Formats: sequence, structure tokens, C-alpha cells
Amino acid sequence: MDVRRLAVTVDLRQATRDDVAGITQLVCHLGYPTDEAAMRARLDAIFAIPERLTLLATDGDALVGLAGGLLDRSYEFDGYVCRLTGLVVDPSHHGQGIGTLLLDAVENWAADHGAAMVTLNCGTWRDAAHCFYERRGYRLTGYRFRRDLR
Repeated sequence: MDVRRLAVTVDLRQATRDDVAGITQLVCHLGYPTDEAAMRARLDAIFAIPERLTLLATDGDALVGLAGGLLDRSYEFDGYVCRLTGLVVDPSHHGQGIGTLLLDAVENWAADHGAAMVTLNCGTWRDAAHCFYERRGYRLTGYRFRRDLR
């Protein structure tokens, strides 16, 4: 994986099952409380899907960021759409370019696999994230609706 030097020494790599503890912490930082057992089950399901990408940013032995991508087909056009399924940086590492590095890596992976675009969902309360994505060229194109089934 391409490694860029930022304010800290950060490497990007694919996640493995052994990363469950750090991934659990990062997902909690994203605002989705969980535990390692639940996250391990989710990761097993995610890792079984070949169209999924789970990247980690590491600073030494510490996991400091995560990004996920999912390639899917669209009714709108031929080819793939990549959905950014998650992007989180440990709060102690905010403002150091790690989110941009992770997003670049997902975009490059998507383009390398023939995706025509990257889409994402972002909570309405995440103003800083909205600004981050807009600075990166993303634009608001609709709303997300949700209905819980269980």
C-alpha cells in the first residue's frame, strides 16, 4: 500500500481479524457503540464479501483510522458505484491528514475497480464531516431515509 508521510508516521494496510479490538474502538469513536464480540461477527461477514475494502491507518502499533468501501452495481449506469461505508480517525489524531489519506485510498481502490463514483451517508449532525467532504469535491445530492425493521 502507498505510504505518505504526514504530521505523524502513518501506514495504510488492509484490516485483518486480529484488528478487532482497535476497530471496535474506532467504530465507537464514529458514534456506534459496540463490543468486540459483535464487531468480530460483523468483520467475519464483511471480510467474506470480495467487493468490500477495510483499510486501517496505523501509527506504530496503534490503529488511528479506518475506512471502508463497498463496490455495488447501479440502476443508473453501467459499472460500479463505490459506497464509502465508514471513515473515522481517532480524535487524538484529527487534523493530521489521516482522513484525507484514507479517503484517497478508497477513491483509488474504487477507480482501480471500475467505479464511476463514490457515494456516502453522513449524519445530519456531523457538520465538520460535511465540510470535510465538500472540500474534497463531494456534493449533497439527496437525503437518506431509514426505517428500523427490528
